[in-house]
Amino acid sequence: MARKYAPNRIREIRTSKGMSMEELGALLEPPLSHSTIARIETGVAGLTLDTMQQVAQALRVTPYDIISAKTPPVRFAPVIAEIPAGKWIEAVAVTEEYLPIPTDVAGPRSFLVRVDGKSMADLGDSEGYALVDPDELDLIEGKPYAILNERRETTFNTYASDPPSLVPMSSEPNQKPVIVGRTPFVVIGRVRMVMKRTD
Repeated sequence: MARKYAPNRIREIRTSKGMSMEELGALLEPPLSHSTIARIETGVAGLTLDTMQQVAQALRVTPYDIISAKTPPVRFAPVIAEIPAGKWIEAVAVTEEYLPIPTDVAGPRSFLVRVDGKSMADLGDSEGYALVDPDELDLIEGKPYAILNERRETTFNTYASDPPSLVPMSSEPNQKPVIVGRTPFVVIGRVRMVMKRTD
């Protein structure tokens, strides 16, 4: 009797992203052939933890998304302590901490940044998390963003259109508005949710 492995959602997720089996296999280390990907997707071949993590990263989902029976009402977003020099992808790749977030709040590549009340006044004196969606880069009036300022620091700012600027959400007096067109900055992503710790 042939062995049957646990089901996964790799084919469903892969096809929803318009990716072929060959393209997915080429992103893995070592690369996997079309036939090996097909065998994993159908449960004929086993899905190792290493392969699951690589496939999840290639598909820009969490490992949980790959093995869950259906789309859950929550997903697990990676938590990072900071965004060093704006390189959020590298920080997300090495984190081992994940927290649940509602699936309908932000995109699949969103991540949580640990913040304190000094960097985001909405938190008061508490610590908390800002959920950042790196796929939402267009500036919208009154919406908060994580940006990389000219000093290569990540700050949280709200966009104002008159004059076009990013106003600090910080309670720190040394944080000044970033004037669009005068001061260089990079938008890391839109802050979709702020979660305050209550302990």
